[in-house]
Amino acid sequence: MNCFPFMDSAQQVIDFVKNVGVLSQPLSLSTKDKFKVVTKPVRAEGDISPVWWDVIEREELHAAMRRSVTFDIDTRIAQTTFLEPFNKLMCNLVRDQCLPHLPEPQIKEAIEDIGRLIYLRGCFGERVTPFYDDFWMIYQAGGFPCDWEGSADDGRIIVYDPVEKLKELGRV
Repeated sequence: MNCFPFMDSAQQVIDFVKNVGVLSQPLSLSTKDKFKVVTKPVRAEGDISPVWWDVIEREELHAAMRRSVTFDIDTRIAQTTFLEPFNKLMCNLVRDQCLPHLPEPQIKEAIEDIGRLIYLRGCFGERVTPFYDDFWMIYQAGGFPCDWEGSADDGRIIVYDPVEKLKELGRV
């Protein structure tokens, strides 16, 4: 069912989760200097940096404003009908994939990130904003964007590399 203008872009995220998996491989970013890479998830459980959320909210707003996409009511109904049962399936898949690596609050963040990527890429196509393009690249490369270092305008994403946990689990 095509409930998004750019369903193929949303499908790329869906296929990644189904076929590769979140945090299923050691990080392989070609632009590691652009990010701060850590081998343990940062932050205590539930301790989310306010700057991190400011950046995420700002980027969602930028995506919407840049694209100025409007949907008719039939499209919104189709999205809701499609996404409701689908979200449960994706939540369970992402939760199972993240369980060995992340504490519960960060698993919820990963689920929200994947859902946000599916929705934004479905609405706006492969290029949402540079920030969300980086998010997608980080997940594809095997990482988890877990926090932000620096100011909202001048910082960088902190990326969790699951390599140590994968070694522990005998997957590397």
